[in-house]
Amino acid sequence: FALLLVLAAGSQGAFSQATAVSQPGLAPTPPMGWASWNRFFCDYNDQTIRDQADALVSSGMRDRGYRYVLIQECLTLGRNADGSLIVDAKRFPHGMKDLVDYVHSRGLLAGTYTDIGVNTCAGKPYQGSYQYEDQDASTFAAWGMDFVEMDYCNRPTGVTGREIYERMAAAIQKTGRPMMFYICSQGSERPWTWAQGKAQLWRTDDDISGQKNHVDWPNVVKNFESNAAHAAFSAPNSWNDPDMIEVGNQGLTPTEAQS
Repeated sequence: FALLLVLAAGSQGAFSQATAVSQPGLAPTPPMGWASWNRFFCDYNDQTIRDQADALVSSGMRDRGYRYVLIQECLTLGRNADGSLIVDAKRFPHGMKDLVDYVHSRGLLAGTYTDIGVNTCAGKPYQGSYQYEDQDASTFAAWGMDFVEMDYCNRPTGVTGREIYERMAAAIQKTGRPMMFYICSQGSERPWTWAQGKAQLWRTDDDISGQKNHVDWPNVVKNFESNAAHAAFSAPNSWNDPDMIEVGNQGLTPTEAQS
């Protein structure tokens, strides 16, 4: 399964990595890197992400294979009249493309976040991609993203998550940009049985923690064991994900974190 270590400037966090897109060959081994959610929730900004990218480089983690920087949640505040996403200008004063360019300049890859609903798990005004799959995939490609995570909150009635995920997988492929696609359904709808060739990574269980900068050891064990139950579905470009690694976050003893 994917191991993502979060290294913060002055702090650490961790996430077991995510995502793969309809384009094969993007994840011959589990993708590794850093993601923002479990350390910061929405208490981050443009500089936070730049600092994390710098930390991956200065710590030597980039050169060990930890190459992804995932920006999770609270990115967009609405849509323009043409349906295009409105990036939170206060959080990202230089725009998303400028931030992604900085991540790339550090020899790293950038990831973004969306949801199967109209709004993300954080709720209004943050935008999910329901019925905007093609447009949002094109926007993510224009930003230069390398990785797209799609969460499972606020599923509309009358449609399955699988239908929306498959639409987004097709939309990503149509952009022509090699972006990995991460199905973050918390194991709902058993994506390991149908997502091969559409995504390269999918969650197998609930969030490892519902608290910012904190995790409890029983949750780590539970996610590890449930993930292992689906081991037969793991293969190059086809990875089960037990959620974020919590090394550096509070709640674990040094022995638990090392384990």
